[in-house]
Amino acid sequence: MSIDKQILIDFHPERWGTLDRFQKLHRETYTLDKHQTGALRGAANHFHKAVRLARVAEVIAPRMIEDRAELDENGYTASKRSYEFAAVVEALLLSLYSAVDCTRKVLRAAYPKAQGFPDSTRKLFANAKNGKLDENVPLAIREALADADWFTEFRLLRDALTHSDSGSCHLDDETGKIFYFNEVFR
Repeated sequence: MSIDKQILIDFHPERWGTLDRFQKLHRETYTLDKHQTGALRGAANHFHKAVRLARVAEVIAPRMIEDRAELDENGYTASKRSYEFAAVVEALLLSLYSAVDCTRKVLRAAYPKAQGFPDSTRKLFANAKNGKLDENVPLAIREALADADWFTEFRLLRDALTHSDSGSCHLDDETGKIFYFNEVFR
């Protein structure tokens, strides 16, 4: 009997980020049920989706000059590329927030007896900032959560994007920077 299929083992931990490493190797240290394992997959999947969306945004961004050319040629533009860019960036931000939210669920599962891990991402970051996380949680985790000065603004952005229409973008001809606009931020 001959084997006509080749088996490929893909094991390159040196290429993995922290999240992928934890997802693949956590079983020796932490016991997670199927919902908690789903949250771990969710954290990784949302993060990887955000990375893919960033690549899509990089493809769309240079094409935003087509909107300007359309405006110059016709006196108006549908801003198609600008709206596409905005939608992709918004989806990217929402995916990142979902990754953070899933990570909170995983931390809560990994430290089930630890004080200060509520079923709320906002409250978790507030507890960390106020020094209310259990000292049995590794210091690096407590410090990372406490030092996350970006979280409140990020949460407000996520809330606004979740409950509003897509925004639009404008490519500045002089600087090449892309500016984002949304009625919700007026």
